[in-house]
Amino acid sequence: MSSCQLTSPSPPLRVSSKHSQPNWESNPSASKQRASVNSELLARQRKYQKNSLFSNRLLFIIWAACYTNPLVRPVSFGYLTVFFGVLLVLIRIIPPIRTTTFINTTMPAIVGIGSLLSKASAERSFPVYNFRKARLHGWKRIFNLVGVHSIRTGRANLETLEVAALAAAEDSNSSILVSLFEVPVDEMSQYYIREQRYVHRKVIVTEEDGSQTEAMICEQNTESQYLEVNCNGDKTIYNNIVGDVWKAPIWYNFPDGVPPNLDPPAVFPIRQYLRLCLSGAESLNIMDCFLDNTFVYDGRTLRKYLSDNPDIAEETAPHNVQESDNLKFGTRPHESSAVGAAYRPSSEEKPNEKQ
Repeated sequence: MSSCQLTSPSPPLRVSSKHSQPNWESNPSASKQRASVNSELLARQRKYQKNSLFSNRLLFIIWAACYTNPLVRPVSFGYLTVFFGVLLVLIRIIPPIRTTTFINTTMPAIVGIGSLLSKASAERSFPVYNFRKARLHGWKRIFNLVGVHSIRTGRANLETLEVAALAAAEDSNSSILVSLFEVPVDEMSQYYIREQRYVHRKVIVTEEDGSQTEAMICEQNTESQYLEVNCNGDKTIYNNIVGDVWKAPIWYNFPDGVPPNLDPPAVFPIRQYLRLCLSGAESLNIMDCFLDNTFVYDGRTLRKYLSDNPDIAEETAPHNVQESDNLKFGTRPHESSAVGAAYRPSSEEKPNEKQ
């Protein structure tokens, strides 16, 4: 069985609308996920209530000290009591209301295909709950989005054209393993800001227990659609985003055929970004699937690309890369390690990886 399969195949479901509330009642797995999230939030609320009891006692001690202090005695007993009463209300009532509202908030599910395979990377943008892996049929990964921000920050290399980030693309012959997690609905704006260049689509992913969950994925865009939809048809917005750092299309996805004078003719993965993705794939134990079902724009699998460019695993880490997001820079990975799989032919699925 393919290393990208968790259970038997099932056809993907795609919905064009944006995220909506999942049907928790009809999806047992989703109900369990919601229960898990609620338990975590309720634990936070209980911790707050414990701290609140301490705050109440501290307020009473301060109130008593103020009332018996000769310097404060001229202040009337009533005014002093009202003041501390208001503080008590603010401490005891407002946070529990916020916590309860948070518990009852919808938790949209998100599919991670690239940097979102790393939980640490995702948590730098928004809160992440119930992080796990799942399987998605009918999709593949491809490096075809030019990372304009990475060019500006120096993470991308214009000389070698290592400027590309990942997107999901439909492919009926492909099946990929992905990360899956929930994000509070009031934090979804941070997700859309982070992934603003993509088409956001709903798909059905299969979890390890065989249940299915509706989730959002970052699908590849086209240059024309990005301009018309993401930039509201305003070339000024587009130019403000892209600026002078990149003259070619930022989306190397051409449904109507590759432009005859496309320059540069191809783009390649941003090394720092690629290593973050590899680190996430390794942490989820999906490395073989990631290498064999991820493609460079020129058509090579990622396994082939890394085999052709072994220096990617040998170079020293940039000083601004956080260690938590890195594989071990400076040494070539051992052949038996997950990253070392990039330098050998595809192996059988690991015994501890669920079929």
